[in-house]
Amino acid sequence: LSQRENGMLFLVHMRADLLQVLRKNASHSEIPALRSLDAGLKQFLAAWFSVGFLKLERVTYEHSPGQLLEKIIRYEAVHPVGTIAELKRRLGNGRRCFAFFHPSIPDEPLVFVHVALMQEIASSMQSIRDQTEQLAEASQTKAAIFYSISSTQKGLSGVDLGNFLIKEVAKALKVEYPLLKTFATLSPLPQFMPWLETQRYKTDESLVSPLELDALIDVLDERGVTIQPDSTAVAIVLDALSIDDWSKDENLVAPLKPMMLKLGARYIYHEKKRGKALDPVTNFHVRNGAIFERINWLADLSKKGLAQSAGMMINYKYDLAHVEVNNENYLLHNII
Repeated sequence: LSQRENGMLFLVHMRADLLQVLRKNASHSEIPALRSLDAGLKQFLAAWFSVGFLKLERVTYEHSPGQLLEKIIRYEAVHPVGTIAELKRRLGNGRRCFAFFHPSIPDEPLVFVHVALMQEIASSMQSIRDQTEQLAEASQTKAAIFYSISSTQKGLSGVDLGNFLIKEVAKALKVEYPLLKTFATLSPLPQFMPWLETQRYKTDESLVSPLELDALIDVLDERGVTIQPDSTAVAIVLDALSIDDWSKDENLVAPLKPMMLKLGARYIYHEKKRGKALDPVTNFHVRNGAIFERINWLADLSKKGLAQSAGMMINYKYDLAHVEVNNENYLLHNII
């Protein structure tokens, strides 16, 4: 079947359907057989979609087919592309977009990454927008920032394409820009706010410093915000974050910043699932051999960014000489 026209794509779509059935519709008696089928399909697809069969291509506004550009817009999972002008900007000066293709599915980008070429590690999406447009010469390019990576095929879930893509793109950029020394991400924290909501009723004083909380309460009092006597520290923080346009109010931003940065660090370092990072993006990059570099405050002020993580974003740094050691330390010893 895989050798027939569109046969491989059929198998990828079949596994996507299978995963959906396992998540939502499978009866208890059906689950063992379906899981066995999924394991076999995943093993087959992992072999056929290994890095040796994949082709790395740069996506450009001028030379890539319109159909491909439409797919880059449609499949973008991190920072939605609202207009053609925005896509052109992401493919323009100081930016790169690369995708993996497979010869059996030549018209489908399997996974793609957007990269910003900068002088230093980016601290916000706004810094990417501002600095890449001002980058004039190749000699100024000292850092490559991976700020969005999107997979297009749900049927390839669990097949390690993103890991290979980042490392292959790093190699390609190093050839194009010999002075390039730093490879890092500017990544979202997509599950941070849902996690913080689960802490709403916990009275653990290590979550929020009493002194920092008092500073926030003073600001809320000045704004006439009613605080319930039995509110926990996290509940008060969440109430502050629910205020419209809080991120534009310096009086609110100032007391929130130290608390949120500490909560973000706790979430990344200490919240676990089976010994590994609870946050899926942290788990992805650290498992790939990156290290946690920095939390950035108010780095993504989009509606989505504020809803997911109160605007915080993370830099994970890829030191290509040490990714294997870092990967081993994480997998064997859970070290972030």
